[in-house]
Amino acid sequence: MFKKTRWILTLLYLGAIMGTLAMAFLLPDNLKALVLVMLAVQIIAYYLYTFSFVPFGRKIIKKFC
Repeated sequence: MFKKTRWILTLLYLGAIMGTLAMAFLLPDNLKALVLVMLAVQIIAYYLYTFSFVPFGRKIIKKFC
């Protein structure tokens, strides 16, 4: 999880989880739609983090981005 090549993706994924939880519990009810945006960010961060474990996964991601 904390290898030198994955620490940025790890921080992105953990930050997305914390941001989603913070927005879900701290935002007023009229701004709860932002939680859906954070959920999308969390899902994208999850897939990026997961692809970092696949051999040549980071190269594949860079190719498509």
